[in-house]
Amino acid sequence: MTMSTMSWYALAAGLIAAYVAIVAILRGKGLLERYNLQIYGPFLMWKTVRGRAYLERLSRHERFWKAYADISIWITVTAMITMIGMLLWSAVYVLTIPPSRSPSPSYIVGLPGVNPIIPLWYGIFALAVAIVIHEGAHGILALIGRLRIRSLGILLFVVPVGAFVEPDEEELKGTRPKVRDRMAAVGPATNILFAIVCALIFSRIFMASIEPAEEGVIVTGIIDGSPAGEGGLRPGMVLISLAMDVNGTVTNETRIHDYDEFRDYMERTRPGDRLRLFVYYRGDRTWRNATLDDRYNYTDMEEDRGKGYIGIFLMSKSTTELRDILVNPVATAEDPVDLRANLITYAISLPFSGLVPFHEPFTDIYEPTGPIGDLSEPLFWVLANVFYWLFWLNLMVGISNALPAIPFDGSYLFHDAATAFFGRLGLTGDRRERVVGRTLIFVSVGVFFLVIWQVIGPHVAALLR
Repeated sequence: MTMSTMSWYALAAGLIAAYVAIVAILRGKGLLERYNLQIYGPFLMWKTVRGRAYLERLSRHERFWKAYADISIWITVTAMITMIGMLLWSAVYVLTIPPSRSPSPSYIVGLPGVNPIIPLWYGIFALAVAIVIHEGAHGILALIGRLRIRSLGILLFVVPVGAFVEPDEEELKGTRPKVRDRMAAVGPATNILFAIVCALIFSRIFMASIEPAEEGVIVTGIIDGSPAGEGGLRPGMVLISLAMDVNGTVTNETRIHDYDEFRDYMERTRPGDRLRLFVYYRGDRTWRNATLDDRYNYTDMEEDRGKGYIGIFLMSKSTTELRDILVNPVATAEDPVDLRANLITYAISLPFSGLVPFHEPFTDIYEPTGPIGDLSEPLFWVLANVFYWLFWLNLMVGISNALPAIPFDGSYLFHDAATAFFGRLGLTGDRRERVVGRTLIFVSVGVFFLVIWQVIGPHVAALLR
């Protein structure tokens, strides 16, 4: 476990301890009841009727909202199918990775301060925005469906982790499926559409205004105790070229434009080779030296025995290609496989590699230019970070809530679709409802198993080998 990971766990533990202590003090002084706060398991729930009048004003445009909700059903169903497909693909993929590379359980929880890839303050702001627009959309469609809203509220656990619009449960159960499905679908769809808008602002305004200070491949990580670490390489460096040092003579110098070129070069090396790396870091261009180790010592794979190993992680694309992907991941793709790789880079590789929120040395690699580049550089990067995390967390909230599992919004769509399906098979009344309920529970358990499998799958596969 690295110090970075340990510090995240320590921060999370400290925040949770402070939260528990504050709730206990407020409860002891009777302040929870005074401010309409209730303890709900580990959560703190705040209920109010404020904001209902604003939702009522917005809901007057019924024709627009009904059309929007009908489109939202298709968006949410598409997200549901996509997510199930991704979970099934991941369930197979995790069987191929070693246990040491399995994700920590904290990565499954999309909470700032708990999930180490989500920055605390950007994360809190973006999550709060995602929650407000998600539940606001639910509330508007509830009112259009003539459902009474008992209260609005926020769910807290250290930070705001949810918001809710509480319609009358009996009315919700008794309403027409179309009304219920519109209300359920509009929340995830609104998050997804808002995420797309934020992505366009991030890409077409901010990323279109940066230029790389050097052409090369960004180093995103270093293996502890590896030749790279011993040679002084650091995350955030830009690898420009490689060369061999043979008895003090530099030979076979090769420009590196992407990860494939780096991999091909390393395939020709052997343990004990002295590798020279020309890098750009914080405005300076320097040579670094590393004596290669045996790759077998790090992978335990027989086919790696006798191959040179340095111990660095790189972005798959060059600095210019990465910028182009961030500007338009679709237009830069040459085929479906390339498009998938670009989208993974845009939505997954950046946060997991620690490049966003953008900070030094990344902000030294790219320089703001053009009209928006006239902003002060710190403000430029702060706004770029804000829009990226608004995109990222709204997308995560949207696609997660589309899952056909209790208590997500997708469960309502699945329930009503299953009710119609079993109705066509001749089931009616209580018997149909029992079959639908059991099917929904089975699917919900399956979805949560697929999520947890991302963590335990590599360990199970290792035991069975």
